[in-house]
Amino acid sequence: MPDMVVANIQHRVEFNQLVHLELCSSVEKWCELLNWMLESSPKLKVLKLNKCKPHRLVYAKHIEYTWGKPSSVPECLLLHLNTFEWSFYNGGREEKKMVAYILRHAKRLKSAKISVWDLDCEDEPHIFTEWRSFHRASKLCQLLSEREPRGNWYES
Repeated sequence: MPDMVVANIQHRVEFNQLVHLELCSSVEKWCELLNWMLESSPKLKVLKLNKCKPHRLVYAKHIEYTWGKPSSVPECLLLHLNTFEWSFYNGGREEKKMVAYILRHAKRLKSAKISVWDLDCEDEPHIFTEWRSFHRASKLCQLLSEREPRGNWYES
């Protein structure tokens, strides 16, 4: 579908009843989809970002991307989002920007959780320290972090 057609469809569609969204963060252009879903889902309360592992793939595929924050703060962040989770987070530059943006603008956030996935992650303590240092719009937000269990990295 041509980009112009997709852009026109995106501006006409709203997910007014969507309150829970789980989005695969291991496909190309997923961050553009995330922005669109945030902007189009004013009542969103739960946002979960996951790596979707293709069948028979040992590791979840890492996709390089550049994230551009939305042109204005989505209504769901200001009024409704209360749960944010990111599984298989690796602490890359763009991921940090996304997390910082969500924490900075989600005024009703009650819990935010990241799960680190890189086996050889020497920066793991730094990732968690940095994550906890981000400004939070919600003073009630509980930050949780954990290492993704090894069994979750492999196909069974």
